[in-house]
Amino acid sequence: MDLYDPFEMDDSSPFQEDVVDTRNHCKRGFAYLTSKWVKRDGDKAFQHLLIAAEAGDAIGEYGLGLCYSYAHGVERNDKRAFELFLRSADRGCPQAQHWVGICFNDGLGVGVDKRKAFEFFSLAAEHKIPDSEGAVAEFLSNGTGIAKDAERAFQYLLRAAEHGNARAQYSVANAFLEQRAAEGNPKKAYDFFMKAASQGLPAAQIRLADLLLEGTFGFIDETKARELYQSAGAKGNTVATQRLKQLDQNPIQRFETGTPNVLPSNKDAKFLLGCAYEKGKGRECDLQKAAYWYAQAAEEGQVLAQFNLGLFYAKGKGVEKNLRLAAHWFSKAAAQGDVDAQRTLGFMYYFGDGVPPNLQKAKEHLAVPARRGDPEAQRLLDRIAFDEE
Repeated sequence: MDLYDPFEMDDSSPFQEDVVDTRNHCKRGFAYLTSKWVKRDGDKAFQHLLIAAEAGDAIGEYGLGLCYSYAHGVERNDKRAFELFLRSADRGCPQAQHWVGICFNDGLGVGVDKRKAFEFFSLAAEHKIPDSEGAVAEFLSNGTGIAKDAERAFQYLLRAAEHGNARAQYSVANAFLEQRAAEGNPKKAYDFFMKAASQGLPAAQIRLADLLLEGTFGFIDETKARELYQSAGAKGNTVATQRLKQLDQNPIQRFETGTPNVLPSNKDAKFLLGCAYEKGKGRECDLQKAAYWYAQAAEEGQVLAQFNLGLFYAKGKGVEKNLRLAAHWFSKAAAQGDVDAQRTLGFMYYFGDGVPPNLQKAKEHLAVPARRGDPEAQRLLDRIAFDEE
């Protein structure tokens, strides 16, 4: 848990002062607790914070509570820690209010009381303590000790994310990605995923890397994805380590090992697998399996797979010859702008192969390839024009 150093933003050294007053004792105590300015020393931290606490300083009481909670310079005593946190919280210390919330929530030094936990987390949240904002969001979302309120829950979660809570940033990113949030959009999702990942949250790093490989944000960035997996893997995350191994596989191997989430698109993997079986690359040639994978990709809208499947049906490769189905898949590919499919479909309408003869549709399908310099398409258009004279 975060120590919540009240002097985190104070860049002045507490060891430059000749006179050590109560506030300076607090600053020195937290310096020894957090390794800021000096090497961590629990005994010295306890000594300085004890002096400040005995003088009635709220931050000193809070710091002394941390010493008892973490056993810095003193034996751990959750009951004593809670008493100090509560005294400091009553004096208005927001960091202490957060810790009182923790104590009531987890039963540290006091009985579990979810309602009181919510009250103290709420007090701290008003002072922009990120973990308290996140806790309030969770309470409101789950209805723990308070009535459920999804809208308020998200607002607190968003506040926690904006104030730097990595887990909140990860949750908000997922909310924007899935458009649960009122202003949901992928750009905001990307921004919050990046913020959480930059703080080293493995779950965010892995999720963002997966999405970057899937092209969710409108682009694919394998270099950044690899970097994120490496960062999460360095923390011992086995999922990230496995993802890195999968990235070193070719797209077909990735699909066959059941890891489509690290591919730009499932349909592309299936198309490539069909190509591999058709041409015998990396495996024995198997036209039936090629046809199967082309069909899987074609059903998902992969245009090259639609054209290849049309060829398979037209020639009877790996499937029973069926010109009607060939025309069906050529039509699907042609509708997506595949020039080869448009030319082939033009010929089929001219000769009535798999479709009723229709010179008008033949001309329509041949027009684009002809304009792009396809000599076969142009010759057939010229023949149609001659026949119509």
